[in-house]
Amino acid sequence: MQSVHLNASSLTIRFDIQPSGWTKVYLDASKKSTELGAEVNYILFRKIYGFLNRQEIQTLSGEIEGIPVSHLFSLSEKHTSVYASTDLREPTLFFQNSKGEIFAKMNLPSEEIKTWTEQLKRILLDLSP
Repeated sequence: MQSVHLNASSLTIRFDIQPSGWTKVYLDASKKSTELGAEVNYILFRKIYGFLNRQEIQTLSGEIEGIPVSHLFSLSEKHTSVYASTDLREPTLFFQNSKGEIFAKMNLPSEEIKTWTEQLKRILLDLSP
């Protein structure tokens, strides 16, 4: 099993890539880890990569904390949804639980976006058929 960590400020999104073709996703904060759910490897990484590279057309889903957001992806099992701010000058990810409550917010500094993009590009190349 391969594990990928995307860090930003005090939070880390951890992806545990399973041999089954699925990836389990966790949100790690200091000593606490929260399982968010799972998704098919290629679909999950393509959506995040597309958002970071502004390749995916983001449809406005509404507002969170007064910020316009688009739905980025949802994960099975735990039914976590991740929304991304549509203002790409200062991207923010919002994590919503199965009850519709926002339980975490991750700001993405530009230097982290570059690192994430490089990591995701390598993963997508490894996963491509």
